[in-house]
Amino acid sequence: MTFIYTVDRVGRSVSVVTAGEMDVSAAGPFGTMLCRLAESEPTGLIEVDLASLQFIDSTGVAALNRAYRTTSRNGCVLMVTNATGLVRRVLELTGALAHLAPDAGAGDGRRSVVSDTGRPSA
Repeated sequence: MTFIYTVDRVGRSVSVVTAGEMDVSAAGPFGTMLCRLAESEPTGLIEVDLASLQFIDSTGVAALNRAYRTTSRNGCVLMVTNATGLVRRVLELTGALAHLAPDAGAGDGRRSVVSDTGRPSA
């Protein structure tokens, strides 16, 4: 499967919707694109929707972390939403989920990440 994404900018907010598999061939260019979004125009928020992302490897996590650092230096917030299944698990295991997916309970209006433990609910 390939990796695709769409970008939609409204004012200072950017929505990036991903789908497919983010591996070594896609991660670098994707991370660079996220950094350029924050650097090229005044941007306050970049939201990366991972709902349709089925796979992410360490290079994908590294690209998101690099983009997080770059956007922070530019006064921009980068956050991921809707990480589920394997993608969520990888982000949790690497510690990236803690800073990439802020809790909606903080009262700042951000959407929370969909919880997926991989186990059936009772």
